Amino acid sequence: MKNTHKLLNFLIFILVAGYAVFLFFYKNQNASKKNTTQIADFSSTDVDKVVNKYLKQTTDQMVKEQMATSQALKKAAAESIKSTKPLITTQIPLEQQIHKASETEATPRQEMSFKVNQEIQNKKLEEVDRQEYARQFIENARKGGYHIELNEDLEVKSVTPIRKPSQEIDTGEIFQSN
Repeated sequence: MKNTHKLLNFLIFILVAGYAVFLFFYKNQNASKKNTTQIADFSSTDVDKVVNKYLKQTTDQMVKEQMATSQALKKAAAESIKSTKPLITTQIPLEQQIHKASETEATPRQEMSFKVNQEIQNKKLEEVDRQEYARQFIENARKGGYHIELNEDLEVKSVTPIRKPSQEIDTGEIFQSN
């Protein structure tokens, strides 16, 4: 009986060991096949295509994240507007309370006029920034010894070097004037 148990244990051990060896070789063969195909695929593809592919994926992911963030901000702003109602207690007289009037939600017309005003202000600020940039550009060019003319679109029309007067006195001119 003991010999039978030993024999069965030995057979089970051999089967498990054989199965482990089979899996080990099978996985190694598949891994080597995958590595050879990957190397061949990589060497045959153009590097620019691979880089462009990953740049496009990254850009798409960034756009999705920006959209999700903006949607989350809009949702949070809408919830905060709805939930911000001042607490008015009856124990304190109305004149002494900090929040005397309850906040009402803006109408769609008010929201649109607010957006339009914001866009107008943004455009004005952008124009002021562009004009200041152009002024600084011209000033820096003048310091560098060039006179620059810009058109209405702030594009360079002409560049001319500024003639600097010589600081040395020409002795020939002094003798001629006497």
